[in-house]
Amino acid sequence: MKIHTLKKGTIEKFLQRTKSRESKPPGMDLGLDDILKEILAKANEFVPSRAGSILLDDPFHKFANINSPDENLLHFVACFGPGSARLIGYSLPVTLGITGKTYLTGRPYMTKDPSMDENFFEGVDHELNRTSKSIICVPIVIGKSVCGVIELVNRKGRPNYTREELNLLEIFAGYTSTLIQNALDAKRHEELTRRDDLTGLFNDRFFHQQLSEELRNAKKNSADISLCFIDLDNFKSVNDTYGHLAGSRTLSEVGALLTHTLKDDEASIVRYGGDEFAIILPGKGRDAAHAVAERVRKAIEDAVFLKEKGPDGGPACRIKGVITCSIGVASFFEDGLAGKSIEKEKISFIRQADRAMYMAKDKGKNCICLGEKFEESALLGFRFDV
Repeated sequence: MKIHTLKKGTIEKFLQRTKSRESKPPGMDLGLDDILKEILAKANEFVPSRAGSILLDDPFHKFANINSPDENLLHFVACFGPGSARLIGYSLPVTLGITGKTYLTGRPYMTKDPSMDENFFEGVDHELNRTSKSIICVPIVIGKSVCGVIELVNRKGRPNYTREELNLLEIFAGYTSTLIQNALDAKRHEELTRRDDLTGLFNDRFFHQQLSEELRNAKKNSADISLCFIDLDNFKSVNDTYGHLAGSRTLSEVGALLTHTLKDDEASIVRYGGDEFAIILPGKGRDAAHAVAERVRKAIEDAVFLKEKGPDGGPACRIKGVITCSIGVASFFEDGLAGKSIEKEKISFIRQADRAMYMAKDKGKNCICLGEKFEESALLGFRFDV
């Protein structure tokens, strides 16, 4: 039985749910796509069917429409059966069909003659050129919230499903919810080792692993990669004037600002340490990286930090015109850094961007310096851009 799922990176956004109170990473190493395939395969073992699907809501869209649940969509994230590959990524309003009815009511559903069922939606049958003769559908619940449904279509071996099979599938859906939650807990546990506690950005451990991987990809694909090193200007004055708690809040807000500013870029954003940050920009050469760096520089320059009171009761300081940043940019191929082992290339790459950042500091802060090829013993040929 061939089971189709969304791509791994796409699946994850549908499974980012509220963490359960009990956090026990499971003893398994399955990807989320593998888990969805296992769920459908097991469902089909319990209740053999010609076709089946898992549909999930988008938790972010759901949150945005918390007062208008009828605006939500259900997305096909895993399917099997003739033509089912065409359904992957297809979405349905929760007001349509038996899947929508199951999702909105949170109750299992069975129909022995879909053509006579007022809740049946014919659109999927038309898309797949099939005829649904019997359907059972059960909700998937994580915590106390319905997040999707499992649907099986056309019982193998006989015309209709039975009430006992619906009950069995409902019990299995409970197991499914636990399986998904365990996978999410494991994912979060893994993610915590790669994240900075204060800002939520990637940490320096992740940075070194990811940069090595991106350099390998760049050399394999002959596509440039750029690296930005960012140092906050005048950050010490925030600590001195408002205290270290205010400084920590400011760093957290800088992390959020970088995430928002680069949300449409393929970028890995890292808190490198203290008030230094790094951005890995795969596929971008010097000019494109400079444009990204300028957006970051301008965003930080224009930002008002600590506009609101902190969760710890810290004051709203409304810091503006104090925090700026100095940015150094290095581009792997354009700066002539290729030709050594990956580890040596990585060290040269980091050193290039770091030195450019310090040159930006020396130039007067709140500016960008672009590095060019240098020798180990001296800084040669930097080009400066403000």
